[in-house]
Amino acid sequence: MSAVKLKDFHLKYIRSGFEIGPDFNLTINKGDFLGIVGESGCGKSSIGKVLIGLINNDERNNFGVSSLNGELLFEHMNNNKNYLDANYAELRYLRKDVQMIFQNPRSALNLKMPVINTLMEAAKIGNPSFKKEQLMEIIYDKVIRTQFLNSNIKYKDFLKQNKILASNGSLSGGERRRVSIAKVMCMNPSIIVADEPLASLDASIKLDILNYLIDEWEKRKNTSDPLTLILISHDVGVVSNVCNRVVVMYGDLINKKGEIVEEFNPPRKFKLELNDNNHKYTNELIEASKYFSVDEN
Repeated sequence: MSAVKLKDFHLKYIRSGFEIGPDFNLTINKGDFLGIVGESGCGKSSIGKVLIGLINNDERNNFGVSSLNGELLFEHMNNNKNYLDANYAELRYLRKDVQMIFQNPRSALNLKMPVINTLMEAAKIGNPSFKKEQLMEIIYDKVIRTQFLNSNIKYKDFLKQNKILASNGSLSGGERRRVSIAKVMCMNPSIIVADEPLASLDASIKLDILNYLIDEWEKRKNTSDPLTLILISHDVGVVSNVCNRVVVMYGDLINKKGEIVEEFNPPRKFKLELNDNNHKYTNELIEASKYFSVDEN
């Protein structure tokens, strides 16, 4: 069963002339851990914003988009609505279930709002029937799992921490990143688009955050509401070792076109061999992946 379908999609930017499509097709299955990998400027982040309905026909002028055609369908919404044409009310309802970890966390947070208020607002949306104490327990779990607060801080003391009472604007870039991840997780969505979620994090924390995302995906994998996780990255080592499906995008502002050139299913790492039938860029990724491989034994 598919979670998301992008059919016969075409997007073109006004100033750069860069385009994706006009026959771009992407199906994301329910419960997929899909990696979208490619070089900077190939259109990965644009696809992510389309998948959450941020770039749509109502908003295309705000994003400098001259052409936007095709269909964006969400099977779990139980309708045939094309969300490229969705209105504000329809998109607001959709985003209770479809969330994005943005590459720039400033764009996802109200910088004047205290961290605790940001997370409480998200927890209420994701768990509308929960009482305040239950919501607090969710928030505590997320700020510990994202290492926004140290794990040695007890539940009864976490609201006394200056960091969680501070405004989002007073945080460092890495702290804002962790708050933005915690915010998304508090909402308990069915679909998460994670656009470079490890950017601006210390090396010592990156692995923990990645393991947290993997744990959440695996925890829900065999439930009635599996988590569909879309990881957008240029980091071959990460994508090749954690995703069960990989889509390779190629393109840049020189050829003014982004497209999918390869799709395959690596069990935890690239299993393809260098092959003349592969796209040249895919072969370059496979070659690079040798330096990032993880011993399975």
